[in-house]
Amino acid sequence: MNDFTDIVSKAMEVRPDEGDYTGKDGLLYCGKCHTPKEAYFEDGHAALFGRDRHPTNCACQQKRMDEKRLADQQRKHEDTVKELKKDCFDTPKLRDWCFAQDNGANPQMKHARFYADNFDTMLLDNIGYLLWGSVGTGKSFFAACIANALMEKEVPVRMTNFAAVLNDLSGSFEGRNAYIARLCRYPLLILDDFGMERGTDYGLEQVYNVIDSRYRSGKPLIVTTNLTLEEIFLHSEALYKLWLKDRFVCFSPEIFVRIEKGKIKSFPMKGTIDATLPDAEQLLMQDTKEAAEHATIVDLIRNDLSMVSEHVEVTSYRYIDRLQTNKGPILQTSSEICGTLPEDYTAHLGDIIFRLLPAGSITGAPKPKTVEIIAQAEDYRRGFYTGIMGHYADGQLDSAVMIRFIEQENGQLHFKAGGGITAKSRWESEYNEVIQKIYVPIY
Repeated sequence: MNDFTDIVSKAMEVRPDEGDYTGKDGLLYCGKCHTPKEAYFEDGHAALFGRDRHPTNCACQQKRMDEKRLADQQRKHEDTVKELKKDCFDTPKLRDWCFAQDNGANPQMKHARFYADNFDTMLLDNIGYLLWGSVGTGKSFFAACIANALMEKEVPVRMTNFAAVLNDLSGSFEGRNAYIARLCRYPLLILDDFGMERGTDYGLEQVYNVIDSRYRSGKPLIVTTNLTLEEIFLHSEALYKLWLKDRFVCFSPEIFVRIEKGKIKSFPMKGTIDATLPDAEQLLMQDTKEAAEHATIVDLIRNDLSMVSEHVEVTSYRYIDRLQTNKGPILQTSSEICGTLPEDYTAHLGDIIFRLLPAGSITGAPKPKTVEIIAQAEDYRRGFYTGIMGHYADGQLDSAVMIRFIEQENGQLHFKAGGGITAKSRWESEYNEVIQKIYVPIY
């Protein structure tokens, strides 16, 4: 015990350095910073092993310790970032692409900075980016800047391409499911040059598996692609689709009117729900808000058809359509309304169509007032978006409302989708419905 006491006692002693001195309070002071190297035990506390004081760091000792701690932390941080970047990039040069290298030539880089600065929100809300443009427009630089900024915050990121993914999968160095699961663990996954990989059946299957698994993981995905509007058009799956060179591509599920053998039919589509939800069909059919919205549009379309035809009736009310989106399948409710056209309708087809415009499913009711409200709320002209497209031959017309729309403008692609709002609408539900409708057929 005496040996232990001696060891502790010696440890409690402070050996003075050159210039140190004893202050008026009896404590040893540093000769450099003139702050104490000792401190008395607090009042009421027993002295340890007969001593009334204990060692403490003077200001310059504390500064050296703080500097060493910060240096160790910085060295550890740099090692962590180095390992993250090594894991992130297949191409080493991408490790150096950062916002400091941005020369300001691309105004879209502000969106990259915003994404990196607000990544906590992006991660929480599962918000990704689709970066489109020709070779050399800076898509990879944009994405790499986001990746490097996040890794400086010690957020793991993986930036690769599907060619590399397919090579890894074919190499069978680990099970397919395990490999895809590993990709889904990254807070952010970036797929560069999407669409450049070989288009085999196996490749297509793996592309779907990766994207679907990533979506189900609830984590964001950034995709860069060189695909043109034409290629997007060719990849799209929809009841109706249209491509206008260098302008837009549209892939619409919604019929405007069909005319055949003197009959005019419309199929208003209102009411949407995620098809993967338990009892989704029942929930949709029992939703009073969706039912009210659908009833409103059916009444509106019935009145519209009554302006150009006779014997208008609702031949089928609120049946379920199933649609595919990038976020998975959705259910929508539709109805069928039919009227009889005049015998000479082919001579007045243009007049008939113009009397029905704009589409009631786009405006809501009452149509004149809702059109006025939309014009006041929007600060741009829609152009072709929410207009109609169709095919006419030999007295037969098949037409669609131009929704699910990608427009090319000033080197950018703009996806356009929307939804109906009623007095019973909940903004969170309306927002999520629009997000659910987004379908970008890039593969």
